[in-house]
Amino acid sequence: MKFIKAWRQLKAVGQAANEAAAVASGGPSYPSQGFAAGLVNVLADALAPRIAATAERRGGPLPGSDSAVADGSAWTKPLAAGIAEIQARDHAFDVTLLTSFAGQVFAAVAAVWAGADAGNVRPVMSDAVWEPLAAATGVRGGLGMYAALGQQQATARVTGLHAGTWYDSAQVTMDVRLGGQPLPPDVPPGMAGWGEEWLFQRSVPPGGDPMIRPPACPSCGAPTEIGDHGLCLHCRAPVPYLTAGWLVTGIVSRNPVYAMEHQALADQLRANPGILQQLPPEMIRLLPEDLRAEVTGIPPGALP
Repeated sequence: MKFIKAWRQLKAVGQAANEAAAVASGGPSYPSQGFAAGLVNVLADALAPRIAATAERRGGPLPGSDSAVADGSAWTKPLAAGIAEIQARDHAFDVTLLTSFAGQVFAAVAAVWAGADAGNVRPVMSDAVWEPLAAATGVRGGLGMYAALGQQQATARVTGLHAGTWYDSAQVTMDVRLGGQPLPPDVPPGMAGWGEEWLFQRSVPPGGDPMIRPPACPSCGAPTEIGDHGLCLHCRAPVPYLTAGWLVTGIVSRNPVYAMEHQALADQLRANPGILQQLPPEMIRLLPEDLRAEVTGIPPGALP
């Protein structure tokens, strides 16, 4: 939701820059007029979705998640204890089936990068994770190194489980490697595998397609009205989602392909720092923290 809003804001900035250039020159507006206007348009049409879809951190715990899930302390307890917690209210829960399901979701996401319809994975991903993926893979021209993402393979391991107030949560470690056909020439040979942590969550009371808000706030009982941070406008308590089943709600990736592409973008922005002044805060938040700190003066961790 926020990503789509930021993307539209970014396109509006680019259009405004073009119109301003046209007025100044007395001629028609074109996306290529002026480096700043041109780069804003490129970011809006291609790079912005890819930044969001390949950021080191994508999505995160759903509103109403226990603080232990948000700060990671939930994953320090033994896995057996987490299994027992969830089985106490769901006797049919099987960690082996969840592990298999997680591996299938990873493979389906890789297939999207290879050209499959992003709609195939919509039922198993939260809005915050699915929307940028759909936007990025919908722009098929010039994917470059991102074509290699279609060759990702992973072994899934459930490494943490937590039975929370509103959600069951699972941390799944993906041991990722690139396989299949020969890699594109711009991908370094001998690239090692890497690790990713995927957060899967499902609501305790089921519902949603794949995720909806309850009709009333569970804390105060007022009709559901929420602000930008998922808080009830009446009592300021988080309003949790009702999910249809397990969803990928957060991903932390250390993919070297992403890192290389982000470095190229960072070099462009360092050389032209004025462009950051035209980006909406939601888009600046997607940039690497060191780049934000260096070019904007915003210290790491300062953006919510």
